[in-house]
Parts: sequence; structure tokens; C-alpha cells
Amino acid sequence: MESIDHDPGLWQRGAHHLPINVVHVQVAGHDLLHRIASTFARDPYEYRRGWPDLTVWKDGQLRFVEVKAPGDVLGKSQKTIAATFGAPLGLDFSLAAVVPA
Repeated sequence: MESIDHDPGLWQRGAHHLPINVVHVQVAGHDLLHRIASTFARDPYEYRRGWPDLTVWKDGQLRFVEVKAPGDVLGKSQKTIAATFGAPLGLDFSLAAVVPA
């Protein structure tokens, strides 16, 4: 499991000066967003349930992160999301574990 630095200067959930949809278009581009939306539209209720907790970006890189607490595991819908969107669309899906202090 990859460690993601929590420094807000490294990965951001959103730019403070732009609406989130504008940032997504700037980072992912129209073609990729269209492919994501088209795939999502095939089964929105299933895909909504398993969508990753975080969508983060930095320097033009987009990443989708599922956060799991100790003892928590990926559910069926989360595995479906990774299989449907990850490799087929070339998306970076990551798993982050919460480590107790």
C-alpha cells in the first residue's frame, strides 16, 4: 500500500480559486472526463456506491484514493470500480490505510 503525504501543498482536493468541475477539466481533459462519465452512466447506482473517497491531483496528475481504516476491506462495489475504471480508462486508483497514532 502506498503512503500518501498529507501535506496540503502536495495533493489538493480542490483549487481554492476555481470551481471543482473546471479543475477536473483542466487536469483530466475533456476526452478522459467524457470516458469516465460515459462509463459511469452505464450503472450509476452501482458505481456511486463504490466510488473512491478522494479525487486528488497535482501537477496534471489525477488520482482516485480509497481510504480504509484498520480492519476495513474493499467491498464488492469498490472492487468493481477499480476493475471498470482503473486499467480500462488508464486511471490511477490507490488504496490508503489509516494508521493509528
